[in-house]
Amino acid sequence: MTPALAPVVSTGAVAFFARHRVLAEVAKSLACGLQDPDSLPPTDVYMGMHHFRAPLRRDRASLLIQTEHLLDQNGSPMWKDRRKFRLFKALRRFDRVLDLSECNGPLYRAIPRVLRRNLTLGPHIFPDQRPEHRPGPAPLLFFGALNPRRNAVLEQLRRHHPVDVLQGVYGTALDSQIARAAAVVNLHFANGVYSEYPRVLQAYLAGKALVSEQLSRLFTPGHHYILLKDAPVSLDHAAEMHARLGAEVAAHHRLSDLLRG
Repeated sequence: MTPALAPVVSTGAVAFFARHRVLAEVAKSLACGLQDPDSLPPTDVYMGMHHFRAPLRRDRASLLIQTEHLLDQNGSPMWKDRRKFRLFKALRRFDRVLDLSECNGPLYRAIPRVLRRNLTLGPHIFPDQRPEHRPGPAPLLFFGALNPRRNAVLEQLRRHHPVDVLQGVYGTALDSQIARAAAVVNLHFANGVYSEYPRVLQAYLAGKALVSEQLSRLFTPGHHYILLKDAPVSLDHAAEMHARLGAEVAAHHRLSDLLRG
């Protein structure tokens, strides 16, 4: 029998499970955003569409958070393997599935409607509290994996602004570097129009404005975030964008509301 998987973090009645370091970091960010976790239904939250072979705990609700970008905003496939079969299996196995990307919606149309009732689309991962804007003394910061595309965009950006880059840094070490940053930079791993919601969340929780390539239509450039070509902006403008992101996006996509629903 497959041994039980230990949660990477628990808070109140909610436990989070992850098999990858990056998703474990996201789970900790989600847990930090739950202001009154004891009031929530007992729930096991599984991060990522991976093979969680251990049996689910039937005395608790189960929620799978699907984090992969399979389609971009224009419906273009992001990768050759769309993993449609794994989406179907996830909807059959878990009580609920949250797909962070509303752009993935068309992939679920072929799945029976009775299973789609368990599906929620969109970034319902934001915290209960609204963090204040807290710009730091250090330059812009990008954290995450690098590839040729990201390197090329960073090279262009660095011609105009200093940018610190972190790879393979997690936990409190990453938190301290984000806290010092003037703002957080978001770069797409592949061509397309989509949103890296975990990085958006980490920047928001840390009180940082987001400097990014174009995000999906939930976010308005120059209103919720700063386009790369427009960086930098005044502190007052950055603070206004951070506040609008909280009031117009985060407040309507809280994880606690999803868990209660």
